[in-house]
Amino acid sequence: MMSKQHQTSFSRFAEEDGKGVFEDESLLSHPKIIIRAQVGKQKCSKPRSLPPPIQLPQPPSERCRLMRTHVTDVMNTLFILPLGAQCPFSYATTYGKVFDCVCGGRGPNLFRLLRHLTTERCRRINTIIYDQLDAPFDQFLSTFYQYGIQFKQACKITAAMFNYLEREYISVEFDSTLETEMLDILHDFTMGDYNVKEKVLASLKEASAKSLSVDPMIMMCITQQLHTWDPSYLKHIPEIVQRFIPPTEKAGCNVPSNMRTMLRSLNDMEVEADERTPTVSSAPNHQARPSANPFFPIKVGKRNSPDEDEDEDD
Repeated sequence: MMSKQHQTSFSRFAEEDGKGVFEDESLLSHPKIIIRAQVGKQKCSKPRSLPPPIQLPQPPSERCRLMRTHVTDVMNTLFILPLGAQCPFSYATTYGKVFDCVCGGRGPNLFRLLRHLTTERCRRINTIIYDQLDAPFDQFLSTFYQYGIQFKQACKITAAMFNYLEREYISVEFDSTLETEMLDILHDFTMGDYNVKEKVLASLKEASAKSLSVDPMIMMCITQQLHTWDPSYLKHIPEIVQRFIPPTEKAGCNVPSNMRTMLRSLNDMEVEADERTPTVSSAPNHQARPSANPFFPIKVGKRNSPDEDEDEDD
């Protein structure tokens, strides 16, 4: 049995909202209790530093999803970025993500995503230009120039951000640049359309006949881009070639975009065939790899020794 004195001491302590409170306020005035309470307040007033949260490694599927989301946001923003405006995305951050993606063996997937986003944008540009086919030649050329120069600005910024992809994958597999690949897609959706091509060439011919009817900067940009794609586009308009194409570029040999597209398709077919072919043996193969270019085949054969070469000379 608990004594009456102990029951009185226990009754002085009550529970209110999970905190201990003394019922007898005379005990709170004791000097030792006051000193201990003040020291306890000072200790509790300092915030306790928590350890940094542990960041668990993300699974590959989650990293790929975040990469696709980031690339999609970047490209959709660059395609509608006003001329001369600063890119809202960090070059270093995007370059780091591209570096991790290419080093992880996902360079082909990243390039395929870029081509898909570029194709969707070029399809939108084709729709806008197609609606301007009935417009006057000066208005049509201004619209063609506006979306074309905006697209070229996006290509230059994209090439700077995805420079590691271009250096380690595109230049090795396709012997090309990212900007060239994106402009070839624009070519397929603009000059690849017969109605748009005829309207562009007819507008250029009419603008060259009427001096200063169109801004010379617009005429120069469109003419030089068409000459880069295929010089045969301007063979019926020699006057604007003499006016806007430098003599050094006239003598140069440009590879048409349709030829690059054919070579790229052949390269893709070759890569898919290599992936489907099982590895039979690890013995070294002395045969050269067949070239992707059908016009310059590589001769396959074993190299002769120096002694055999001398015998053949004799």
